[in-house]
Amino acid sequence: MAEQSKLSTYYFKQAIKEFGAEYVKELVKQLLLADKKATGELIHSINYKLVEASNEVLLEILAAPYLKYVDKGRKAGGKMPPVQPIIKWAKVRNIKPMKGKYKTIEQVGWAIARGIQKNGIKPTNVLEKAKKNIFSNKALIDKLSRGGLLDLNEMINKTFGNLNETTASK
Repeated sequence: MAEQSKLSTYYFKQAIKEFGAEYVKELVKQLLLADKKATGELIHSINYKLVEASNEVLLEILAAPYLKYVDKGRKAGGKMPPVQPIIKWAKVRNIKPMKGKYKTIEQVGWAIARGIQKNGIKPTNVLEKAKKNIFSNKALIDKLSRGGLLDLNEMINKTFGNLNETTASK
């Protein structure tokens, strides 16, 4: 029975880990450039993990669920966003109630939520900007390629080493 060589992904995984860490840094940088730090909750939620499935190694970017609204924005109309996170954001941004119509921070939060429902949110496209910048990092892309080649080379050596051992024993 022929012996199969399992594809090694050690070097590629090391390169992907570095790529993930650099992507997280770049995404945080893009959020800061877009002035999306307010509470810091979104920025602190950003991370990555490696997911292995059969012979694949995938990089999964993790973040608070509302990153999609910060990135892609939100169209006008539809449901009003939740008011409590907006109140928290308004407090962090030191937004004060005005004399007159909105006398409490809760009323300010409701007014902002209503404004978002009515006018939408402008997209920042931070995910695409981060991706573009990270993929233009030639040294990092070269490291990914080298990692894959080192793993492939190791697999070939194991395969032909096993083939030579089998041939020699006959």
